[in-house]
Amino acid sequence: MPSVSCPNQAFILAIAAWSTETDMAKSPGSHSLTFRSNPKTHLTAELRNHLEPILDQLRRSSKVNIPPVEALQRLKRAHRAEVRPDFDRIHPTWWLRALREEPPSVRAIIARHGPPQVRAALSPESDPLPNEARKHQAIPEEILNWVLALWAERLVGDLPEREDDPFAIAALTRFDDRSIFRLFRLTGLVKLALAGSRGKELRHVRLRSVDLDRIDGFLRFFVPLAPGMQATARRDIQAVVDRLEGRTTSNQRLALVGLSTFGRQLSCCEPYRVRWALQHLPYPIAKRIRNQMPRKPLSGHAIMKVESLVLSAAWHRLNQEGRLIPRRGAIGRAPS
Repeated sequence: MPSVSCPNQAFILAIAAWSTETDMAKSPGSHSLTFRSNPKTHLTAELRNHLEPILDQLRRSSKVNIPPVEALQRLKRAHRAEVRPDFDRIHPTWWLRALREEPPSVRAIIARHGPPQVRAALSPESDPLPNEARKHQAIPEEILNWVLALWAERLVGDLPEREDDPFAIAALTRFDDRSIFRLFRLTGLVKLALAGSRGKELRHVRLRSVDLDRIDGFLRFFVPLAPGMQATARRDIQAVVDRLEGRTTSNQRLALVGLSTFGRQLSCCEPYRVRWALQHLPYPIAKRIRNQMPRKPLSGHAIMKVESLVLSAAWHRLNQEGRLIPRRGAIGRAPS
């Protein structure tokens, strides 16, 4: 489906799955929501007005006429993905944060009976417990089941890939940790190229010969757009310079500049999907990206087109160099 929020996708799939016939695809010029089962009679006027333009968008994309069996399978896949988080996709720092507010007795249960990925990450150093809580005690089965079901309620699950994932979501969820950092860094390098400074404004950044070659390539790509992008790039670089804390390496400085691109792009994405994507990162990095997200989404703003081009340029350059490694079970392809 085109870019449609999760609740709206689920609602439209449910209509397709549990109605015997739909005229959504048969009347391209119509705003009708009539079906043989006639769910329109159960919709409020506000909901109908909200859904009608979405249905128009789906009609134009020719993706509305989904067979009931396929629609039901899609709903089942989405439900399985969302009902429980995939612990292979969640950075251990998020598990520790999820357990931080829990009493020692609950943390001890998770350390002994939780998912294997979580048990392997917990240790006396990462999650110190009182000696009393570490003693093995018999736990009633009902209590054990409740604890195992509820302790991860702060974590979210979702489908590994969606057709409408933007570059920022795909970048954070389809590659291993090193590749994600490379994307942060190279996105910052694109900004450095657009600023026209070759590192002069981002002090103490040492650029390697390969970086200078990359900058030349980026400038050739952005020649028609560079004048309008220069001011934004320089502001992002100056913002990093102004708030640098302690000692940071050249790579870290460039990566911090790149985070601004990710923050702006994620501000236009569905909040649930953003939280799911950020769980792939160490929590401190995810927090930095959240701090870069504008309070009001910039959807439709000219700067969003710029940021999409910036991240796309970094992605394709690293892909050409063979330096983007898909995470286990992911394909690692670019969004269409």
